[in-house]
Amino acid sequence: MRERLEPIKAVASMIDRRFDNIITDCRHELTYAVADRLNSENMRINHRAGGYRNAGNFKDVFSFYYGGL
Repeated sequence: MRERLEPIKAVASMIDRRFDNIITDCRHELTYAVADRLNSENMRINHRAGGYRNAGNFKDVFSFYYGGL
């Protein structure tokens, strides 16, 4: 923060504000690819089912799929 160049100060400030998030990301190693895969699987289950009468049935199908039943 003692640097005279404003762009360097801006980057240092951003890292300081988001330091906890950076550490969490390094620990868990989650990426957008994981989230995209889960979203794709959810859409595939929904499409394959062709619709449900109520939300409870929809939740049951997800429980069976992700529970390995």
